[in-house]
Amino acid sequence: MTPRQGEGAPAGPGSAAMVRLHAIAINAIVVAVWMHGCGGNVVGEQEIAEAGGPGHDAGSGGSGGTASQGGSNAVDGCPGLGCAPNCGDAGIAIDQNGCPTCTCNPVPDSGTGGTGGTTGCGGSTCGPHEQCFNGQLCVAKLVPIANGYSIDATEVTRAQYAAWLGTSPTTGGQQPECSWNTEADAFNPTGEWPPGTKGKHPVSFVDWCDAYAYCKAFGKRLCGKIGGGANGYNDYAIPTLSVWFKACSSGGAHNYPYGGNPGGSDGFEGQKCNGADLAVGTTLPVGTCLGCTSTEPGYTDVYDLSGNVWEWEDSCDGMGGKQDFCRIRGGSFNSINVVLRCGFGDSDIRAGSYDNVGFRCCAPPKL
Repeated sequence: MTPRQGEGAPAGPGSAAMVRLHAIAINAIVVAVWMHGCGGNVVGEQEIAEAGGPGHDAGSGGSGGTASQGGSNAVDGCPGLGCAPNCGDAGIAIDQNGCPTCTCNPVPDSGTGGTGGTTGCGGSTCGPHEQCFNGQLCVAKLVPIANGYSIDATEVTRAQYAAWLGTSPTTGGQQPECSWNTEADAFNPTGEWPPGTKGKHPVSFVDWCDAYAYCKAFGKRLCGKIGGGANGYNDYAIPTLSVWFKACSSGGAHNYPYGGNPGGSDGFEGQKCNGADLAVGTTLPVGTCLGCTSTEPGYTDVYDLSGNVWEWEDSCDGMGGKQDFCRIRGGSFNSINVVLRCGFGDSDIRAGSYDNVGFRCCAPPKL
């Protein structure tokens, strides 16, 4: 089962009135989830973002951004940063339109963060599931996992990804299998961009190479094999080999992040995570479903490994280039129970980008 075929939102363009009715209905569901939480958990101070239309066909979406004046890459629909060469410790912040902006103010020694957040970070305040990278950018917080590595607390958000694009990342130095990914706007998402009001939602419409480059830029790596490098393509459900699977299954003890016995009861709970049974029909801000995490010691505080968006894994069937098949993990907002299992192994071509596929990063424990 792939995210392009069996999981899509209702097909057919319909009338404009029907599209509006669909958006209103989906928005009501999102608000209800925010008010009451997932699986009975009340969610506090999370972004309520209006859902879009009836979904996306595979591979659809707008074109990426273009290079701007002054050497800064523009996020599609946003002006370029235009940071002065002598900015020094300039930070990258996200403005009210979801666009990255250059702030040439010094990074404060201290500041007041939001509830559970961190102090000032290059003009921004990091949220409770974020940490400040190099005094400049808010990135997903790394959570230490049992027996020696760390994994992002959440999927990479649209705001975090937009801030990275605002630094004008070079397309040079990518993996050999990503040598095709070198256009000026190569890293720009191919749809639902710029973030707009959905800065806290997981980034999507990015391919495997985009995900790999983002993680590398922050001293992390796309989740792969325990101990480093790519995980074997057929080793996706072995907790001693796959970083992602070990984190999701609490070391092989669970079918889902929150429970289920691999040798007994399935343990599926449709209201715990953002899958098809939650009936939202779109992404939610990362970390909204507070029950979508493990309660096992050594595996807590990692959210959305099941549902919301699929996550690219450093686990491919070859190194030939854009047509290699690479693992995507965890299912998405329109996945049924069996697909939401930690041990479900789907894949897509390395160059694929879709509305329900994103990623998170991993790192050695010292980070």
